[in-house]
Amino acid sequence: MKRLIFAALFLVYANADVLTLRECVEKTISSHPDIKSFVLKDMLSKEELKSQKAFKYPQVEVHAQYDPVKTFTFSRNGRFDSKNDSFWEAGVSIREKLWDFKKTDSKIKAAKISKEISKLSLKDIENLISYKVKSLYLQLIFYKKAIEVRKKDVEAKKAFYERAKALEKRGLKTKADSYRFLAALYKAKDILNSTKNSFLKTKRSLELYMGEKIPDNVDLEENLLLEDEKLSFEDVKNRLLKENLSLKEAQKEIDKSIYLYKSAKAEKYGSLDLSASYSRIDALFEYDSYFAGVFYSVPIFTGGRLNAIKQKAKISQMISKERLESKKRELLDELQSLFLDIDSLNSTIKARLMEAEALKKSAKIVNARYKEGLSTYMEVLDAEALLADSALSVLQARFERKVKEYRIKYLIGMSDEKMD
Repeated sequence: MKRLIFAALFLVYANADVLTLRECVEKTISSHPDIKSFVLKDMLSKEELKSQKAFKYPQVEVHAQYDPVKTFTFSRNGRFDSKNDSFWEAGVSIREKLWDFKKTDSKIKAAKISKEISKLSLKDIENLISYKVKSLYLQLIFYKKAIEVRKKDVEAKKAFYERAKALEKRGLKTKADSYRFLAALYKAKDILNSTKNSFLKTKRSLELYMGEKIPDNVDLEENLLLEDEKLSFEDVKNRLLKENLSLKEAQKEIDKSIYLYKSAKAEKYGSLDLSASYSRIDALFEYDSYFAGVFYSVPIFTGGRLNAIKQKAKISQMISKERLESKKRELLDELQSLFLDIDSLNSTIKARLMEAEALKKSAKIVNARYKEGLSTYMEVLDAEALLADSALSVLQARFERKVKEYRIKYLIGMSDEKMD
């Protein structure tokens, strides 16, 4: 019988649902509306590229016209005469750009870069949302562990209260002890409920990102909070300047603005086109009409429009360069702050762990002294409160450290791989 019970418990444990971080990220990326909108923008950029490329190909048109009544004029015996008759025409024409001083080529190259920018933007929004999901997942772990700490605190306060009541009945303690422990128990329960509420709010937020419900009894990858990646500021800095997606986008914007400027400059030189057509015409009598020729058109006066277009493109290029430099400084400033914070948190974790060990020993001594009447209930409560706060501070520091590590990964364009 014992073996059956043990086997059943083992199966229940083995089949326990574990919601992994990777699963949360993948489900969010596959369903989040922000990512879908960027996918559509990527599709839009592809169509824009096709639109620009189309100008390089011959443009073929079929045309037709029918007039039930049309007045025709003609010369007869040295005088003009007219006649009303029906008219129709049907034909096909073709026009192809031979040379436009690379205006179209520059626009095509700019459209290609726009397509590359849209892909970078899509990857960046995927990484950003992935980072937000990871932060929520870590926060969920933090609150779950905090609930465990608070539950132990409630159990300890309850045990203190029951012991105080027993000592009161024996005349060894007063009602003040019992009431003070009872008040502490109520406060501990209130803090526990508040922590549970924070857990539920975080869980709801993660569910909205994922687009599905998370089971109440689901297990999490709690060991994530214990992971500590050893990072080198100089290595990460170099990777950031090389791999950061926002910087890549900014550089692409500069490249794009250069080609748009070249295209704007080429506008004033006009274009050389090849044109040909064939038509069947019925105008009093039927005949075929053919045409083939080369056209060169150049703008002479545009009211300053072409110069304005060129200046706009030049200014856009200058703005893009300044934005790139500004983004670099902003990212480096954030990176420095993240590393300083991580160093501080590592020191906090080390100190708090040592503090927790000392507080455990202290609480044990105070508790034993209270039983002997050598400590007050205030000393007991203070010792337990410090012990709980110490455990929570370690959790908090580990949570914040891991979030900052994930932020660094986002800044250097990484997803889940290790940085070591």
